[in-house]
Amino acid sequence: MPLIHTAPMAHLVKEMEISRFDDIYLRYFLDRILHETGGTVAYGSPISTHDRNTHNLKRELKHEATGVRLNEIVVDTMESIEIDGDS
Repeated sequence: MPLIHTAPMAHLVKEMEISRFDDIYLRYFLDRILHETGGTVAYGSPISTHDRNTHNLKRELKHEATGVRLNEIVVDTMESIEIDGDS
């Protein structure tokens, strides 16, 4: 993959912890850059199996709530950034 960026997780933003959104934000970044540079995003069948652990939904909601609230800000910011170049 020629482009990959992982957002720092477990950092505080205005006293809110960002957690578990690195893969989602990576997709936003990739899509925005590829759209502007004429690239393509393709999806296919999984190439691996992810055996999941037991879930604690209350704990997971706490970890994801901040990221959910920030999604609109991240998307709006990505859409407002001017990208130039072809690679």
